[in-house]
Amino acid sequence: MSTHVFASAVVNADVEKVWSEIRQFTFPAKLFSTVETVVIEPENLAATAVGAERVVTFKGGEVRRHRLLEVSDLKRTISWELLPNGDEVVSAVSAKITTVSLKRVTENNTTFISWETDFSADVAGQNIKDETQDSALNLKEIQQFFSK
Repeated sequence: MSTHVFASAVVNADVEKVWSEIRQFTFPAKLFSTVETVVIEPENLAATAVGAERVVTFKGGEVRRHRLLEVSDLKRTISWELLPNGDEVVSAVSAKITTVSLKRVTENNTTFISWETDFSADVAGQNIKDETQDSALNLKEIQQFFSK
């Protein structure tokens, strides 16, 4: 079983416009309808500071913590890892790293976006299936945001 999920889409907007939103570690609050709030911790860190942690609270009440691992303006990539959330078990997997990458589509000045997640070997098949669906939904919401 693969421990890698990949999804991609084309966004009908210039890559610089899309990157200006995605590079902010708080982007889920602005782009995803399922997210209630995103808070950066500690408060004095910028939303692009490597090592910053975000607390994502979903409208259904679920809370997830992520640590920012990389933001590259040169490559237009952002990567983060899932963290344990206090005493709660937030995932049935011991490690999960997600990377979002953007490329300019030169033919028509749109943006190719990819959403990739790598899991540790202990991931269950259902987690892979869920992440595949979630990645596709995330990309659809990003497309919708930039089509306004």
